Amino acid sequence: MSQLKNSSKVLTRYIYSSNHIRSSDNTIKYAAFIPCNGETSVFSIEGLTNKEVWKIEDEYLFPKREKRSKGRADIRSSDVEENNLRVEPAEPPPRHSNIIGWKSDDEDKEHNKLLAMQLARKSKFIKRP
Repeated sequence: MSQLKNSSKVLTRYIYSSNHIRSSDNTIKYAAFIPCNGETSVFSIEGLTNKEVWKIEDEYLFPKREKRSKGRADIRSSDVEENNLRVEPAEPPPRHSNIIGWKSDDEDKEHNKLLAMQLARKSKFIKRP
C-alpha cells in the first residue's frame, strides 16, 4: 500500500463505487480519479481527525447522494502537482476543491488515464468505519 509523503497538504476523495477499489489489496483503481467535466472533486483534510473527515461526508455529501462511501483515497497535493495538475478551491462546501488541468475528454483520454493511474498509485485507501 502506498504511503503518503511528509510534505504538502492532504486531500481526500470519497469513494462510492466498489469498482474503484482493488479488493485483493485495498488499493485505489485509476477510475476513482478520472475527471468528470474536466474536474476531480476532493476535500482538504489537513489537520482534521479521522472522525472530522467522515463528518464532512456525512454533512455535505450524504444528503445529496443518500448513501455512504465505501471509503476514501487520501493523497498529498504535491502528488497531484507533480503530475502537472492543480488543486483549485471550489467552495461550497467548506474545504472542497477540484483537481484541474486534465486534457479535455475529446483531446486525450489515454493521457488522463495515465495521470489518474499515477494519482491512484500515490493514494492510500481508508475504509469507512
